[in-house]
Amino acid sequence: MKFLCDINALQNDSVVCAIGFSKNAKQYIVISQGKRIFVYRNRCPHLNKTLNPQDQQLLDLHNNFIFCANHSALFTIDQGLCIKGPCTGQYLQKVASKVVGQQLLIDS
Repeated sequence: MKFLCDINALQNDSVVCAIGFSKNAKQYIVISQGKRIFVYRNRCPHLNKTLNPQDQQLLDLHNNFIFCANHSALFTIDQGLCIKGPCTGQYLQKVASKVVGQQLLIDS
């Protein structure tokens, strides 16, 4: 497992994108809700593009759903299931993670 971020950087109902710096780096979405943390690859299943290509907000206005700025698709936070948009019924790619001390670690 590899370090993604410090959990103290996560605020309740917030999104933090940790972006790698190497050419082959992957981008992730981290959502904290209460004591639960959800990690997904930042790729929409519709066109395999990042959900926020111009650093737009990653949650809808009410912080209830993950929002894809490309085609206004909405995904459930707990499952990554698309419930509205061109990829309805498809899922974001969930990333296995665990908290060790104050660090959020993910499968690489």
